[in-house]
Amino acid sequence: MCRNLCLAYVGPYTDYETCLNCGEFHFDQIKLRQSRRRVKVPRAVFNTIPLALQLQALFRTLATAQKMKYRERCTQEIYEELLRNQGLVDAYDNVMTRSAYLDAVCNEKIGPDDMLLIFLIDSAQLYKSKLSDCWIYIWIVLEHSPDEHYKKKHVLPGAIIPRPNKPKFIELFLYPGFHHISAVQCEGLTIWDASTDQTFNSNLFLILACADGPSLLCLSNLVGHSGKQGCHMFCPVKGRRKPNSSQYYPVLLQPDNYQVNGCLHPNISPYDITPSTSSDYVKKLKILMAAPNQAQYEK
Repeated sequence: MCRNLCLAYVGPYTDYETCLNCGEFHFDQIKLRQSRRRVKVPRAVFNTIPLALQLQALFRTLATAQKMKYRERCTQEIYEELLRNQGLVDAYDNVMTRSAYLDAVCNEKIGPDDMLLIFLIDSAQLYKSKLSDCWIYIWIVLEHSPDEHYKKKHVLPGAIIPRPNKPKFIELFLYPGFHHISAVQCEGLTIWDASTDQTFNSNLFLILACADGPSLLCLSNLVGHSGKQGCHMFCPVKGRRKPNSSQYYPVLLQPDNYQVNGCLHPNISPYDITPSTSSDYVKKLKILMAAPNQAQYEK
């Protein structure tokens, strides 16, 4: 990876020898010269922990294999509850009560041997009285019960990305882990179950990607809540700013005696706010990519 965390040399960037953003060298130049370009040692690296092997290990003992049956039992209980209550559940206290999940199970898209995952990413402070010195992403396995799947011993590490800076193109640092997940999703994961002494094939489903505010901006590449279009869901509501200020606020009503260029749109009713669509996103993305500089984009 770039030593300034601009990008990771993966995928189409694997063979690049300098960073496209800051110009730093990919490889140690001294060792490169001494070996006549035969030995290429990266100046900085980050670590990705493959998920498949960790999931297989969860079924290696009788106790842990039995705990991994929670989702299957819970789903059966929810269906019985729906039958008793004419299509309603007593409490929506679990991701398994979501209609999208239940429909997928009913349509046999998600089977009893499959596994549901939650992805979470955040910066981490490993030492007291120091700034955050790395980024970590983890996997939550929803085959564990809700009172256990967030506990430290059940959280599976995905990758550790050292600082000093925030990753500029976070998707490149996620690429190895998600490429691994994609390969497993294509082929399925063969697992030996200690509780039944049998092997089965499991498919992985990523149902949620979670982060706090700053980390969410890295994942979405949107402007953030203080930007002109600051909604995390990319709805069309534009913010308003104070005179001579660059920070926007989601003010629906135009203030009295207010004359700020770019913020003079009429009052907005909360009942008229419509969700964004993928076509809107692609259209605005094309405008952004076609602009050679900030001034042209603002036109």
